[in-house]
Amino acid sequence: MSSTQYPTVSVRITRPVRTYKTGQVVDVTGGLADMLVRSGYAVRNEQPQIRFAVADQPEEVERAEAPYAKAGRRRRAGK
Repeated sequence: MSSTQYPTVSVRITRPVRTYKTGQVVDVTGGLADMLVRSGYAVRNEQPQIRFAVADQPEEVERAEAPYAKAGRRRRAGK
């Protein structure tokens, strides 16, 4: 059994609908995006989203540990 990957379209929600909140940017299928845009619930998001990836750390690299800062002395309430 293989899964089919449908192309997605990025839209920005302009009015709350179902579980989507106003201002939220979501990736939805083309048909749902078209329905949301024509109904006035969303606009197509033309701005590219920035996505970050994190690479695994090599095991041979040494990591510097920051020393703990000493806690300051507490002032007495009576003075």
